[in-house]
Amino acid sequence: HTHGGDLPPIANEWPTTSYQNVSILARQSFSIFAPSNAALNDFFQRYWRIGGYSSLSDVDRLAMQYLLLQFYYSGSIVFPEEITQGMVMNRYGTVFNFNPYTASDKALCVNGSFFGLSDIGTPPLFGSVAGPAFRDKNKMAFLYALSGSQMLDAYASNNIQFTLLVPSDALLLKNGIQLNSYAGRKVLEIETEDGLSSLSTERMQEMANMHTSSIAGGLATTGKQVVPSQISFNYWYLKDGTISSSANFNNYLNPEYTGNPFVPFTEITNNGAAWNNGRAYTYSDAATGMLEPDKSDGLAYALAVGNDNRYLYSNFVKLLKCAGLVNGTSITFLAGSQRFIAFIPTNEAIEQAVIAKQIPGFENCSTLADWDDDGIDKDIPLLATYLKSYFILATNNVFTNYPYPGSSVRSGVYISGNGSTRMQYSDTGTTLNVKSTNRTNNPNVVATYDYFPFAFKDGCFHLIDATL
Repeated sequence: HTHGGDLPPIANEWPTTSYQNVSILARQSFSIFAPSNAALNDFFQRYWRIGGYSSLSDVDRLAMQYLLLQFYYSGSIVFPEEITQGMVMNRYGTVFNFNPYTASDKALCVNGSFFGLSDIGTPPLFGSVAGPAFRDKNKMAFLYALSGSQMLDAYASNNIQFTLLVPSDALLLKNGIQLNSYAGRKVLEIETEDGLSSLSTERMQEMANMHTSSIAGGLATTGKQVVPSQISFNYWYLKDGTISSSANFNNYLNPEYTGNPFVPFTEITNNGAAWNNGRAYTYSDAATGMLEPDKSDGLAYALAVGNDNRYLYSNFVKLLKCAGLVNGTSITFLAGSQRFIAFIPTNEAIEQAVIAKQIPGFENCSTLADWDDDGIDKDIPLLATYLKSYFILATNNVFTNYPYPGSSVRSGVYISGNGSTRMQYSDTGTTLNVKSTNRTNNPNVVATYDYFPFAFKDGCFHLIDATL
């Protein structure tokens, strides 16, 4: 008799279906650490009832399966001293947290050892930051996502502190993701143009990583904070008790966007206590766009097509076009997969610099429109070289983060995108400013967007209040 799925076949007298497989028959066995009825009922009362379940039979099958898998060991007979010395671990890589010498029942059986436990603590995986997904009935869909991502075991580790966002079923449904049951089997699905489709392992991994950070200490509920997610160059932005993803924050660049990318977030505790390896939070069901990393065509594309006057960076794009640096939907010197950082003057700053004749190669123009006048003398190579100085390219510089106050991008001098001039970048801890080492202007990053970078998969930019 077997139990199906991942549950161990503990009712098999032999750990193999072949009576001739002597090497397995002589070596392999099970060890079961079975909670008593009273111990299970006690765990239900202090864990699952808090999460909204009404009885043990009401608990989702997947959550119950993970609980059962915390109480068996496969491979060999386990003796009490091996447990107390932490010599054996469950399938999640954590030690068994009970005292075998106080077990109410012990037996050596034909296919392994048995320990009957009259009380149990909270299993490590259930006490981890993933605990809300196991405990709360209204967050069960995210548990299926974590399980399907094949990453859930990692959340049991005490070697690293996690900060985890745990979205509710209602929020996932708002984003087109739902948990459906077919003949008793639950499947996580997403709405597509062709109807419902099973959520892929890759998509579930993406969701898990986008909701996970390895920062310690949790999230700031006042002030501003940038938190790197486990997907490189994708962030959570926090502002006075509200949260947004960097991809969602980029909606501000859409001239037609009138919403607010920030929604409230709240901490989820373990019945008032901390989780054993970090802190967990949930965020408002009003949120959309928080589940995915940046999937746009990238910043280089956005710049190449962004000369509409309604865009925050349209005048800079017009200068790029004047300098011959735009080719269709790409920026010529940004071609390829290199990552970059840009500091882009506001439209007003560029207008003022054009009037003041402060832009190299563009001094003979009084307005941006003058560039189209064939009678005006202009220096295209000089303008192109100057505009490239607003960029920091990964091909010439090392950076593993995007700049924001307190980021790992340190204050210092960087090689600019033209390869010859240098950009001096300064992070005061609360503000940012830049300076071209061969020019006198010292622009500041504008505070309008709280010094959060507009982060894309290929690069990021900040708006600055003056030209270099």
